[in-house]
Amino acid sequence: MATIQNLLKNALWDAIKGNATLWDSVGGRVFYIHPVAGVSYPYMTYSFAASGPFNVMQGSGPVAYTIPVFFDIFSQSSVTTQAEEIQAYVHSLFDMVSLNITGYSPVKFLRASEIMLYDQETQIWHAQIGYDAIASKD
Repeated sequence: MATIQNLLKNALWDAIKGNATLWDSVGGRVFYIHPVAGVSYPYMTYSFAASGPFNVMQGSGPVAYTIPVFFDIFSQSSVTTQAEEIQAYVHSLFDMVSLNITGYSPVKFLRASEIMLYDQETQIWHAQIGYDAIASKD
């Protein structure tokens, strides 16, 4: 049986690939955890932080998960505009969205933290967007 993270990984891929605006803004360069060698800019990665199940309604309720999800946007543009535009497309797709995953109630996304960084040495903008994905077993 697939883990909730694996199911969510696939659902995220489908959601991103199914959103032409976001997909086209990164030229289809979307990767789980890390990009392929020599990738062109801009591109986006997505990943998860560690999470574990917990029981709601004390010990007698269904199992639920809060899974930290991260979207990282990398741009070599001379200004933040490109990274910010892609960031807005991520917001548009995932703010308060519900994804359907077999065996779980619809997974809800709540935006958590965001940060925009610039590496002067490589001249790359890096926008990181965090969400909490909340799911419970059916």
